[in-house]
Amino acid sequence: MKKLIFTWSPPSALCAWQKLDANGNREDAPRTDEPLSELAAQAAGCELIWLAPGQHFLSMTASLPVKSRDKLLRALPYALEEHFAEDPGRLFFALPSSPQGSKTQTIAAEREWLRAALDTLSAEGIQPQRVVPDYLALPRQADGWTVLADAGWLYVRSGPAGGFTLEADTGWALLERRLASLDESERPQAIRLIRGREPYGSGIELDTMTADPELLRDGLFGIAPEGFAQPLAMDLLQGPFKRGSEWRKAAKPWLPAAWALAAVVLLAIVGFSASWVHNAQFDARLDRQVRQLYSQLFPNQEWYGNSTTRRLIRARLSNADGGHENDLLSLLAVLASAAPDNVNIESLSYQAGSLQIRLHAPDVASLDAIRSAISTKSRVPVKIRSVNQTSEGVNGALTLGAGAGS
Repeated sequence: MKKLIFTWSPPSALCAWQKLDANGNREDAPRTDEPLSELAAQAAGCELIWLAPGQHFLSMTASLPVKSRDKLLRALPYALEEHFAEDPGRLFFALPSSPQGSKTQTIAAEREWLRAALDTLSAEGIQPQRVVPDYLALPRQADGWTVLADAGWLYVRSGPAGGFTLEADTGWALLERRLASLDESERPQAIRLIRGREPYGSGIELDTMTADPELLRDGLFGIAPEGFAQPLAMDLLQGPFKRGSEWRKAAKPWLPAAWALAAVVLLAIVGFSASWVHNAQFDARLDRQVRQLYSQLFPNQEWYGNSTTRRLIRARLSNADGGHENDLLSLLAVLASAAPDNVNIESLSYQAGSLQIRLHAPDVASLDAIRSAISTKSRVPVKIRSVNQTSEGVNGALTLGAGAGS
């Protein structure tokens, strides 16, 4: 799959990006100083990767006698609290993708900063599949470090998930101090030095460097394909920032409509169960399903039997009908008649005769088939609002009813 890697430093409204083909090669020259809205338009059909500014992250190593990932995440703030002037409870700790040994590598970031950055991207219609500190885009050296001086910044990768990014004016001196503080066993056997775009800053004499500096056009974007050819060491979209967590957060405004849809399903099950009383085994299993759904929709309501259940649900559904020509139940019926089994409805929102639908389909053709089926089988207006290609299919948005004409 193609990749679109981009750099962006909040709160700027501009970004830069580079497209890679399915083989990891650069498709064309990088684009710089582009608005975020243009990035969103370019992302279709690509795996979107944000090379987040490395100066906002801190790579560290801790020795902990636990192997469980959950226990490691709970222990890290206490094991590393001496390294922070602020409360470590405000920090987010990420773990590498590969299994750990006796020493645990982690990357720390301010939780609120990362949340605000991802929310800003989401508001622009940008949903990265991966978030990586920019210094981890450099290729890893087996027994050495990689150093890139590019456009006033110094990027250093010192291990599988280790490194840092600093302004070049001060970064060289800090790099020298860092090397001097290491034990002989910890010092890199070699340092690969790369120069991209000027200014480079004032460099130092690196006695472990085994070759002259490499000159590489396009700097970070020029070296990134080599880095991405190696296994990804760290993805920051984990824990509270995992994409599933983002979906749950985004789903909150849609809960009333989701409740109405679940109520329709439950009402159908209740009515269906009454017609199958002749089959005791099937009826018992179906009754358990009805009671389970009922307890979720009415958590504090005692079960009074099928008849009372239908009455309660009908009363609740009557509040969901806005009195418009395209009422909720009619639009749900139209949607149900047109949506095939291989399409997942992600969320629904109903207001003033308009049903907003977000769904996941295998491809664009499946999405268009739903639109065509609705247009053919009913007179209800329907419009495709957006289409976003992902590695697992297509995320789309439809409007059904009154709002489809706008």
